[in-house]
Amino acid sequence: MPTSHCRRAWAGAVLLTVLVAALGAPRAAAQESDTAVVAGPEYGKGWLYRFYFGSDYRELWTEPVRSPLLDLATFGGGLTPTTAGGGFQTKSLRFRGGDGFQYGFRSVDKDMDVLPPEWEGSVVESIVQDQTSSAHPGAP
Repeated sequence: MPTSHCRRAWAGAVLLTVLVAALGAPRAAAQESDTAVVAGPEYGKGWLYRFYFGSDYRELWTEPVRSPLLDLATFGGGLTPTTAGGGFQTKSLRFRGGDGFQYGFRSVDKDMDVLPPEWEGSVVESIVQDQTSSAHPGAP
């Protein structure tokens, strides 16, 4: 897997970690420091764009979520990455914890590797990527 995919998978896993912590992970599993994260600031669009392409869940994608940070060094006895994976749009990372359990992290934002290479960087890619805003960012 190319390095850029690994970086995106790590970024997605970090974002997912923060969202999981915000949605009910035990406070004891997190550090005492909090952070604010915006899942998809690129989905904040003006009224004209929303008129043509929809409002969807744009407010949720652009709303800062305040949550505790999950410390990968201490959670589950310390997490060690084992594999990076995912499908055409979702990146994932698997970890083995010091406690013997396996943990999986999955990106919330989608990656547009499904489009032909000639559309990379085009308006079509931008519009297709923007349709991620139609999914609820907390659902995965």
